Amino acid sequence: YRLVFFFSRYANFFKNKKIYIIKENSLLKEAALDFFLSGFIFLPLRRPKKVFFKKNHSVVKKIKPLFENVFKSYYLKATGYEINNKTMGVILKILISNINEYLTYLKIIKRFNMISAKGKTYLFLGYASTNFDLACLAIAKQKKITSVSFQHAISKEICNNHFLSDITYEVNYTDKFLAYSKASLKYSNKSRFKRGQAIKANLPEDLQNRSKRSSFLSKKKNILFVSTFILTGNRTNPSRAGESDLNKLKIEINLINNVLSKVPKHIHYKPYYSKRFIGRPVEFDIIDKISNVSICNQNIDLRYIVSNYKLIITGRATSTFSWCLFSSRPTIFLDFPDNRLNEETKSILKKSLFYFDTRNSNWEKGLLNLLSDDLRNIENIWKKKYNKSSLLLDYLGLNRNKQSMNYYKILTN
Repeated sequence: YRLVFFFSRYANFFKNKKIYIIKENSLLKEAALDFFLSGFIFLPLRRPKKVFFKKNHSVVKKIKPLFENVFKSYYLKATGYEINNKTMGVILKILISNINEYLTYLKIIKRFNMISAKGKTYLFLGYASTNFDLACLAIAKQKKITSVSFQHAISKEICNNHFLSDITYEVNYTDKFLAYSKASLKYSNKSRFKRGQAIKANLPEDLQNRSKRSSFLSKKKNILFVSTFILTGNRTNPSRAGESDLNKLKIEINLINNVLSKVPKHIHYKPYYSKRFIGRPVEFDIIDKISNVSICNQNIDLRYIVSNYKLIITGRATSTFSWCLFSSRPTIFLDFPDNRLNEETKSILKKSLFYFDTRNSNWEKGLLNLLSDDLRNIENIWKKKYNKSSLLLDYLGLNRNKQSMNYYKILTN
């Protein structure tokens, strides 16, 4: 894939068949290579580094009153209080900044003809997360270029608040969305904002290879606790139902003090590296005083280290959980009050993995008893569960079909 990307820079004579690419992921790479075998080259779309975002007063003037009315109603329902002028001013400032940024990128892309519809052209992206991404998609739509998004990991298909987050689904802003998870397809098709077509794909080969199990005895490290604790500004993420920052911090600290510190084995604590507040995280200072728990200070993507451990502990219905499943290591899932699993996933998960609901009064005791057991016993119990977990793996799309898919044929049909 990298070689094709490199040589595409010099293959000007092939530019009548091209794919513009933003934000790669494993499934995107696999599909792009199928297109390469049919004569397509890859062209990266990179966000300009130094941009002066011009103010567009006419557009802002139209949108501002509409947004104010909607947000005032939302804020009242979410908090129980009417929003004050100072807070609304901050929100409007953020909104106006994003509008100006988006409109500026539209002008830049048009002015420099960053996206050309000449010849057979596609736009591939893993996930649209910036105003530049959205501007590229808007230009592609104007020029009638087919846009395709690709499933990155498992998240929306396992959480219990689809209604709050369906506005972020890939199928809403691209013509086609490829997903290896049946659950992802199911909920994408239910999106209230759907405009594209959701298509079944195969689990990417590199993810399947990463999930191959190695010998239990060859692993030297005992337990990895993969934290998904993130401070999000007190009221939590508007698209995710859950606890306040203070309550989430209390849960994390109680878990460290009441369970992890008492386990007669060494535990690596891998934090979620996302700097949200000034200063060192509070939980780090607590861990420093505990002899059997150490912080995994390396800011390395979880997928590259997760299979180095004998036992994995994680929680919350996020994409992090999928990388734990890919490892094929014994996994313990903690269902926290925020970002909880939906009932369908929960019923399957409880039969397939170790599951603890943190809303139950005795969950800490049960988790400590399990972690205090011999790791070989835990492995044997998990094997029996995991061997019966074909329903979970099938539901989440973690079983790669032996029959390969030609994504060029699928997407051009």
